[in-house]
Amino acid sequence: QHANNVALENGITVPKCLELVSKARASGLTVPIILMGYYNPILKYGEEKMIEDSAKAGANGYIVVDLPPEEAGQFRSICARRGMSYVPLVAPATTDERLKVLSTIADSFIYVVSRMGTTGALTEVSSDISTLCERVRKFSGS
Repeated sequence: QHANNVALENGITVPKCLELVSKARASGLTVPIILMGYYNPILKYGEEKMIEDSAKAGANGYIVVDLPPEEAGQFRSICARRGMSYVPLVAPATTDERLKVLSTIADSFIYVVSRMGTTGALTEVSSDISTLCERVRKFSGS
């Protein structure tokens, strides 16, 4: 949330982010670019338009931290039509049953949350991270 507020205070907008992606691609960046954020800006921009514009800019997919797969059917369908990935998140508390479901949804990779709390915060990495990664591999087949 703090990073989001700092970005807004500095005038960062969805079009500016997409422009950065486009410039990165134009300068020769070839690694996949996954956009990570909250669902509300996508909803405000328009799902279809957001996915179309980000694909045109050169992005490869999304991690939407507050859009659970059960509520992301339309978003995932639009992503699939545009060749974009929808990346599910798993946390140390994710059950095996849920991990099985998330593994079937993942079309590129699964984002493993290595600590509880805010991403980037100075907290300790979960001591169970190795176990979680083993579980992800077991259910995803990788």
